Amino acid sequence: MPKKPTNEAFPLRGLVKCGYCYAKLTAAKPKGRRKTYPKYWCCNKECKDRFSVSVEKIESDWLEFLERMQPAFDALVNVVPVLARANAKKRIENTEHRQRQLSTQLAEKQAINVKLITAKLNGQLGQEDFDTMKAALAKDIQEIQTAQRTLIANAETFLHLTADTTRQTIPARALWVAAPLSEKQTVQSVLFPEGICYRKDIGFFAPVTNELEAVVFKGLLELSAHPEAYEVLDGGPGWT
Repeated sequence: MPKKPTNEAFPLRGLVKCGYCYAKLTAAKPKGRRKTYPKYWCCNKECKDRFSVSVEKIESDWLEFLERMQPAFDALVNVVPVLARANAKKRIENTEHRQRQLSTQLAEKQAINVKLITAKLNGQLGQEDFDTMKAALAKDIQEIQTAQRTLIANAETFLHLTADTTRQTIPARALWVAAPLSEKQTVQSVLFPEGICYRKDIGFFAPVTNELEAVVFKGLLELSAHPEAYEVLDGGPGWT
């Protein structure tokens, strides 16, 4: 989660980046002769295309952008279950295999722990050596148990995704307009975890990241290799 803004007047602060230099826009209410003029602006002095934009303008462009992106948001939340079901068998096998590995490792560590205590009770191990080995062993056991919990949590999430076959929607504009400041920040970070760029000439656009390119490319490769495993859904305009 990005740092949450504390000023209701600037809900986009911390999310929006300059579309030229990618520095985060700052915001304030500079005073004129008779009133204040709330605005966002690029504060990077090295940016060759620094600009400022009024709060009214940037928020209007933001809501328009959310409306334009609605079909993409709907496609995103509905393609995940399809991809999950296509890889369900292999994913379940990998999870079960990893769980068996962790269980074996945990049993081995617990057996060593019993031997360690026995050696201490029999006087075969000094207190200092016992404490050192005990601490290292406890750390190993904790790491294995944490890995097991993470694996179980991921498995539950995966099962939830594969079981969800109903079409869903993210009413992005309505969510953002109705939400209080803290929830606005949550909506923004979920939709655009890397932030969103803005230029006065073209408005908002999402920066392309290597991670995003990798995910999209991998998905296209899987689809081309196993088209029979994917369900084609008719989601109306924009879905394709």
